[in-house]
Amino acid sequence: RQVLDGPEVTRDLRRLMNWWYRERTLQAENRTEQMTDHKFYDGEQWTDEDEQTLKGRGQKALVFNQIKPTLDWILGTDKKTRIDYKILPRRKEGGPNAEIKTKGMKYISDVNKEPFQRSRAFEDTTKGGLGWLEVGCRMDPTDEKVFVRYEDWRNMWYDSLATELDCSDA
Repeated sequence: RQVLDGPEVTRDLRRLMNWWYRERTLQAENRTEQMTDHKFYDGEQWTDEDEQTLKGRGQKALVFNQIKPTLDWILGTDKKTRIDYKILPRRKEGGPNAEIKTKGMKYISDVNKEPFQRSRAFEDTTKGGLGWLEVGCRMDPTDEKVFVRYEDWRNMWYDSLATELDCSDA
């Protein structure tokens, strides 16, 4: 008999699945609105029903997209104002250690192209209200240990009962 077939694992899996189904139900309306927000940015601002009504009257569904240039300005500002990490010491004698930490953070940022990853998450946040970065460790000894990468909001289900901004209580 496999360890993963045990009653504790089955109970935990059932509990996790129940939480996931609950979140799918709770977040459905919000996720639909997020998708609509992304479509508005892309110029898809008419519902199929409204577009058909216009078509039936012989009118074209015109879009004068005022949202895209505004958000593009915000996204461009993000890209222009990217900064590197600078670790500061708490006391004067901590200066050398702070410099080493700064170099370590810069290395992790460089190998992961972190500013671009952050900009992609910020783009999702700007368009639909929520963006995600994943930070973790790899077990593969041939790859960089620490990774930072963008994750599409469509792939993420968060705990709506969490109250901490970093989801540490999720």
